[in-house]
Amino acid sequence: MVGAGRYEDRHEPVGHLRGPAAAEEPRQAVVLLAVALMDTPSPLIEYQAEIPDPLAFVRLFGTTSWDPEGRLTVPAAAAALAPTWYAVSAYEGERLVGTGRIIGDGVLHALLVDVIVDPD
Repeated sequence: MVGAGRYEDRHEPVGHLRGPAAAEEPRQAVVLLAVALMDTPSPLIEYQAEIPDPLAFVRLFGTTSWDPEGRLTVPAAAAALAPTWYAVSAYEGERLVGTGRIIGDGVLHALLVDVIVDPD
């Protein structure tokens, strides 16, 4: 029967991702990508490897069409930002003008989410 049995019995591991160390492999790869993006020079924008302040995030999030009714609250943003593995925040002076963050399941998947650049 096709597809019968455990996944592990039917498939070879991808590369060397297996066991407890597998959780670190995707995280390291995504962090390296984010750090490479931060190395892009800009005289006006300063990049910080940090989770943005929830209030600043709500303001930046409001520049998108993702929450047209403005329902995202500061406490909800704080809860959403809490499980972030890694984030990059871009500032023009003190103002948050861009961000992107990495979330994941800790085993297989890491996702780059909430990539936002202030349109102004």
